[in-house]
Amino acid sequence: LVEPGDTPAYELYATAEGFFEPGQCELTAPFLGRYFREMPATAGHRHGWALGRIALLAYPTAHASASSLALAAEALAADGLDPVLRRSLVDGTDVARRALASQARFASR
Repeated sequence: LVEPGDTPAYELYATAEGFFEPGQCELTAPFLGRYFREMPATAGHRHGWALGRIALLAYPTAHASASSLALAAEALAADGLDPVLRRSLVDGTDVARRALASQARFASR
């Protein structure tokens, strides 16, 4: 997802969408930090719709936590972040923030 290559877009989208699956957080935890560190560099080899779509589909919403929101904030604060990628990160972070708030509010019910 973060390396240049000749993988067709539909395969990249499917891989991105299925990467951070709920219930598999233990398995994908090592990739959480990597998503926020490495996804911004994909703007060097991916552009437009593909850049934004892959970043949003791969967003680690299943890992919604205070620490993942901190990683997102750090990535968003970086200078020179591609605007398309920024939009996907903002949108993904908003979904994660709302998921975390919902968990906090309704977890005991």
